[in-house]
Amino acid sequence: EYEEDRSALQVSMALSNLLGFVLGFLIPQLFRPKAGESLLPLRLALLAVGIVGGALVLLLSYKVKERPALMEGKPRISFKDYLTFTFTNKAALVIISANFFRIFVQSVIMGAVFYLADYLLKMNGILLMAWIIVPMIVGIALTTWIRRSIGLLATQQLYLVVGGIGLISIFFLPVSLIPLGL
Repeated sequence: EYEEDRSALQVSMALSNLLGFVLGFLIPQLFRPKAGESLLPLRLALLAVGIVGGALVLLLSYKVKERPALMEGKPRISFKDYLTFTFTNKAALVIISANFFRIFVQSVIMGAVFYLADYLLKMNGILLMAWIIVPMIVGIALTTWIRRSIGLLATQQLYLVVGGIGLISIFFLPVSLIPLGL
């Protein structure tokens, strides 16, 4: 049961990360000014995203409560003890590193998509982004089934290998086939 809960949580997290990734790409792409145009539409769009995002965080923090079992019996620790525990705990370091590299890779991919769309492929960035989004949706949809077949760790390793092969293939593909590597 614990494994099923964890898997469902990971699928939900992956879907919400994907939604954030898509919105993080689409909003600037839709409001990106051309040379000499005003930045006002982009600034207004980002202001709206900030206000809506902040309101959602506040709303969720008041409406969604942790399970009481998670809150019971945990003494409060000082900030210094918290930092010491965090930087000496292997699991915490792995999670922190994974989050850092996830954000780093997402940023690199986002910049690469803008570069590829604008300068190399001379195509709409939204179309190029579809070459990334559609396989991610398929992967998320299949993750529960694959996890049941080969296990959680092997599933994560499989996705990393497939993603790595795609990114490495970009080096060898001719410019017109680069979207296939994404």
